[in-house]
Amino acid sequence: MQPDNSLEQATPHVEKIDVKVQPKNPEKDFKKESAMFTSSSNNIARELGNISKDNSGVDLGDEQKEMGALMAEMDRLTRETEKELGIEEETKSSQDRDTKLEEISPQTKGIMESLRVSGIDARVMFLTDSGPMTEAIILQKKEQPTEKMVRIYRGIAQPETTVLQQLPYAMRVEGDTGPKILEDVRQEVDILAHEPTYAHFLAYVDKIKPQLSVDEQRRLDGELKQFEDGILAGYSTRTELMYAQFGHNGGVIDTGFSPYLSASWSPKEALGYARGYGALLVIDIPISQVEDLGSDNGETCIKGALDLNNITAIIPRHNLNIQDLNSDKFITSALDAVSKVVDIPIYNSSETKTIRSDQVASNKQKDQSQREIDVQAIRERRVVVLGNQFKELALDNQAIRQIATETGTDIYTITKNNIFDNYSERLSKIGRNGKSPQEYDYEGELGERIMFDKANITDQGLFELRNLTERLERRELERANTS
Repeated sequence: MQPDNSLEQATPHVEKIDVKVQPKNPEKDFKKESAMFTSSSNNIARELGNISKDNSGVDLGDEQKEMGALMAEMDRLTRETEKELGIEEETKSSQDRDTKLEEISPQTKGIMESLRVSGIDARVMFLTDSGPMTEAIILQKKEQPTEKMVRIYRGIAQPETTVLQQLPYAMRVEGDTGPKILEDVRQEVDILAHEPTYAHFLAYVDKIKPQLSVDEQRRLDGELKQFEDGILAGYSTRTELMYAQFGHNGGVIDTGFSPYLSASWSPKEALGYARGYGALLVIDIPISQVEDLGSDNGETCIKGALDLNNITAIIPRHNLNIQDLNSDKFITSALDAVSKVVDIPIYNSSETKTIRSDQVASNKQKDQSQREIDVQAIRERRVVVLGNQFKELALDNQAIRQIATETGTDIYTITKNNIFDNYSERLSKIGRNGKSPQEYDYEGELGERIMFDKANITDQGLFELRNLTERLERRELERANTS
């Protein structure tokens, strides 16, 4: 991304200072005062140096030369003291630098303290022409990227406490006192995010399920069923995982099985999620770490937990109102200022669109072949589950597989048909004229009425058909006993 020099040209007299927040230290406080004294002394020395020559350009003597040398030495001492104090200036002015140190907002100080405690080096840059966004925190990267990056954005609430925990829903569970992070599933989540297959999804489920409460296990079972239904209906594992991600409203207390972290290609859209006094994360990341549902979508996902080394800047949002959010000028100005002080190779918008499109196309090809594998795995698993749930029927798996081979029908469909036919036959023997499944319906998960239809029967429908058959059989037996 090429730096835009228009901001600097438009505001040549505005001071912008980068500041490292440091704990209070008496020795450094003394050095601050010394720096201020030295700076004042330098101003005097410069004035004396300016008269070391008369208007004709003739040297006025050795004393003025000595004063010039003293001025140079004082400049050197001042620079060393500023460096030790962590004060850096992008443009110089005569304003009091110590006053600027006191102007850092409490919100920014809180974020800086979180970074400091975690051993992350960062500095504060004051912004101009950016409305309520008055500061940007620039993070020192442990490793400078050698490949070109794409720039995406993420809005976060409560950045003072959450900036270091940018984790996907799949790593969160409901704890007794609030959300709990499960570090021991990080590997399974990361693998699932980068290689979205049904087998990897089951590996994650098997790892996390024993750590869940009874209610959460029940919820996970329901989500697993919907996930499998989606794949059987024609979607890929990747698409189902992304739909699960986009279905969340956000928030640190939310949980789920998505291995992704929401982000946006639009800074304005991302800033909207930074509610109240939130913050905008400026993220420079390899395209391989980004998961797109489509090349033109504004929303996107980060695979797995966010590597903090990919955060270039944090821009606090000082309670922007709707009018501020709609102002591209503020956001553009802030991002331009960040781009001026970081040296990271970034794809431009045209290049980004191309590589996004290429990656989406490549993923679709992978998903086509992977879905066939995943569908077969789901069918195998469901046949086992149905066999365990309907043990009274003693289903013959070998015979089912033989029929599947001969007819070209999958084993899951044949298993469901066998179960349906069994209870349909039992219903036909109830009463004088018998009953048929098509005469009845049952209540679905959303309260809707569903007919017993063999062609579209679900696992839940088979359980309901069994309950219906057994209930009518008991009623018929009671009637026979009382007659």
